[in-house]
Amino acid sequence: KKLNTILKKIIKKQIIILSTFFAVFAGLAGVLFYFFKRERILDIFARYDEYTQPDFYLPHETIQTVLSRFFGGPILFPGYQVIDRSLPDGPYTVLSNYDNFWQYGFTLIVIALLLWSIISHLNNKLVLFISLNFFMDVIIHVFLKYGLGESFIYAGHWIFTYPIFLGWLIKDQNKKVGYIITLVIIGFTLITVCNNALKFHEIYQHFGLPYYGTI
Repeated sequence: KKLNTILKKIIKKQIIILSTFFAVFAGLAGVLFYFFKRERILDIFARYDEYTQPDFYLPHETIQTVLSRFFGGPILFPGYQVIDRSLPDGPYTVLSNYDNFWQYGFTLIVIALLLWSIISHLNNKLVLFISLNFFMDVIIHVFLKYGLGESFIYAGHWIFTYPIFLGWLIKDQNKKVGYIITLVIIGFTLITVCNNALKFHEIYQHFGLPYYGTI
């Protein structure tokens, strides 16, 4: 009961804070739309429609896309796909989905560890605060699909939560379990270094050299 009471209070505070933020944002957007930059506001909606087209995120690949480009992409780099080659400064590209099943397994294990940490610390107000704020990014990029293919740009908003949650998870486990989790993280780190080095080389060979040449 005490835990439920604490959780309800924190969620209530978050709802009040977020509601206030959106109310202020909506008010400012309304003023701008009515008096000053109506074209700019309309441009925002046009860009949203552009960046959430099915060409970017195929409906039948929703789960793969979310795992590859949101949860896993900022850590374990996927490939890339060229959307528009006609731009004068070079082609427009976005991240693609993972090529191998083990990459999806890697990401699912990371998500499982994060959820384990969050569930184990529901009585920690700081964990709940960080989790709820991270959930806002999930709403914007996963459910609304805005910029889902560009996690390398916006992941800085939330990627720091991964080591925080994993650190809390290790700290509160017994010595044996903590040691196992630490070994898993070390192994995943080595896999990440190898995978990302190969992806950097691939991008350099098949994208950097043909369009931009050597430095």
